[in-house]
Amino acid sequence: MTEDPDASAPRGAPATGFVHSALDVQTRESIDGGVLQLDVEDILELLPHRPPQLLLDRVLSLVPGVHAVGLKVVTGNELGLATRKHGFVFPATFALEAVLQLARIVHHYPRRFGRRPDAGAKGRSPRIDPPSVSGMADVFAVDSFEVAREMLVGDRLFISVSLLGRDDGDPAAPSGIITRGVGNVHLAGEPYIDTSFRLIDARLTSHDR
Repeated sequence: MTEDPDASAPRGAPATGFVHSALDVQTRESIDGGVLQLDVEDILELLPHRPPQLLLDRVLSLVPGVHAVGLKVVTGNELGLATRKHGFVFPATFALEAVLQLARIVHHYPRRFGRRPDAGAKGRSPRIDPPSVSGMADVFAVDSFEVAREMLVGDRLFISVSLLGRDDGDPAAPSGIITRGVGNVHLAGEPYIDTSFRLIDARLTSHDR
């Protein structure tokens, strides 16, 4: 029997001190509604990253401009750190980078898109005219970053991201639009990292709404 890669995804946020733990409840509910999904081919068209820098395997649920849930399976191909207790573990910054990659997809994915000619089956990934990579938002700042545990080979990262809206009044960015966001990563239903961040789109000004 083929294992369902979504089987161990958290159905609700555990009772933790993480300030954004409730975010996972909202994003997980979206999967059950049959929201837009992307496969790795779509992700490669949207992001400039290539393996091993690419840290997303699938986007399980996407509402453009709002939120998404992604999946990354940790394999032995990623760079790890040797420890006495657990052998090779992987830096939490890898999970943070996965959050930021997913955030850029949420931010940049066009709200209007076409489907593949062969996309008759429900759940097929839509194909889009890929935007220029140079036009993507950049990571402007990581405002908070909390780590709850270690990540090991074989772990599956369930990555949740929500964009909170534009903040063009941010004095730290005199040119461009700032978008604030939050994200978290769960491993086997347990919290792994929690973060808040800001993206900047230098192509936009405060008049572009």
